[in-house]
Amino acid sequence: MPARLRVGDHRGWLFAPDGRVLLLIARATGAAHLPPPAAGTTAGAAPLGHRLTGDGAHLRTAARLTALAPLADPAYARLLATAEQVRELSDWGPAGERELAAVHAARTRLSLPAPARTPPTELPDEAVRW
Repeated sequence: MPARLRVGDHRGWLFAPDGRVLLLIARATGAAHLPPPAAGTTAGAAPLGHRLTGDGAHLRTAARLTALAPLADPAYARLLATAEQVRELSDWGPAGERELAAVHAARTRLSLPAPARTPPTELPDEAVRW
């Protein structure tokens, strides 16, 4: 990332073993958010890139998710969804297509399967291990 840019946000594409990714949904508004990279225990973390915003950049990391701690913020629900579903629920404009392509490449590098499209699955508030 160019040094002149301010980092406004750092989020992760955290992959479950079946190739789906962790997604946070605000219970009050239904807004979808990628989690911070520290949202769970991960393996194989690597920079995915950045997306420019008006005054900075959103950093992205990709990693294999191996465990989740108990839900820390009850304002959000944790779901597993395909990368395409995350893209559909997020408002990233044309940059979202490039990010989706990078996510597919990262999933392949992590040797994870391409998940079948199923309804997003809510995870329990308790700890989860894979």
